[in-house]
Amino acid sequence: MPGIIESNRSPAGFPLSIGPITFGGASIGGLYHAISDADAHNTLQTAWDLGIRSFDTAPEYGRGLSERRLGDFLRQRPYNSFILSSKTGEQLLPGRGGKASKFIGSLPFSKAFDFTASGIVRGFEDSLQRLGLEQLDILLLHDLDPIILGDRFEAHFQQAIDSGFDALMRLRKEGHVKAIGLGVKCHRVCERALDYADLNCFMLQGSYTLLEQPANAFIERCGKEQRAVFIAGPFASGILASGPVAGAYFHHQPAPAKIIEKVKRIEKVCKQYKISLPQAALHFPLRNPDVTSVVCGFHSAEQVSQVCQWLSQNIPEALWQSLYEEELICNPAL
Repeated sequence: MPGIIESNRSPAGFPLSIGPITFGGASIGGLYHAISDADAHNTLQTAWDLGIRSFDTAPEYGRGLSERRLGDFLRQRPYNSFILSSKTGEQLLPGRGGKASKFIGSLPFSKAFDFTASGIVRGFEDSLQRLGLEQLDILLLHDLDPIILGDRFEAHFQQAIDSGFDALMRLRKEGHVKAIGLGVKCHRVCERALDYADLNCFMLQGSYTLLEQPANAFIERCGKEQRAVFIAGPFASGILASGPVAGAYFHHQPAPAKIIEKVKRIEKVCKQYKISLPQAALHFPLRNPDVTSVVCGFHSAEQVSQVCQWLSQNIPEALWQSLYEEELICNPAL
C-alpha cells in the first residue's frame, strides 16, 4: 500500500515529487468536529506510517491550530522527507470576531484578508512561526475567490495584481518556497491569475469531483503547461463520503435536494458494480492524468487507513462508462 501512496504523479515541469494522496490539515484544525491533540497526532502518525508524505494546511484551519499541530509533528522529521504547503493572503488577528467559525475548538483569533505584497509576506512569515519550521515547499494564495469574497473580490484581486503576485513570485525566486499558486474554489480565478503571474500549481476545491466537473478544461490546460493540480475535498465536503443521507454536507452547507437526488443516482450505479460511493469518489479525480493529488482531510487514524485501502482497490472501467451514459460525469475515457 505505501508504494501506491508514494508514487510520483507530478508533471515533468513541477519541482516537487507528489503522491496521489495529500494530507489535508483542515480536519486536525477542528473542521466541524473537535479533535484532541493526541488524536491529531495519531492521525498524522498513521498517515506517515502508510506512506503519505505530502501535507497541506492554512492559517484559517482552526485559526492557526492546524499549522501548530502539523508543525509539531513534522518538526521531528528530516526536512527533505516530506512536502508541506500552506497559504497566505489572510492574517490572523488577536480576538475572536466575524461570523462563527466552522472550526470547533479554534484558537482565539479572527481572520482578515490582505493580498498586498506586505500582506503576502507577513502571512508567509506568520505561518512559519506557527509551524515552527524554517521553510515551506508550496505557498498558495488562499480564497482569492468571488465565492468567498463576494463583492470584495475585485478589490482584493487588484491588490494581487498591484503587488501581491510579484511578492509571491519573489518568495519563490529567493528560494523561500519551491512552488507557488492559488488555493480556491473558482477555477476561473486561476485562469485569470495566469495573465499576471507564473504559477506552478493550483488547489481546487469542489470543481472536479465525482459530483461535478466544471474545471475539466482548465485541468487539461494545466497538464499541457506542466502545472500541478491538487483536488481538495474529493468527497464534496461530505456528501460523497456519507452518501445522500439527512444532514449531508455539500460545499460546507446542508446539501440541497437536487444534489441529494444526483448523489442517489451516482450511488445506484456504483452499487451495480459493488463499489462504494466514497471509493468511487476518491478514484474519480485520480483517473485524470493531469490531476497530481487529491487532498483528503482526516479526523481519525481509521479514516486514513480506510482511504488508503480504497486507493489500493481497482475500479472497473465499466463503472465510469455507465456513469457517463447516465450523464453523471464528463468524458469517461480519461
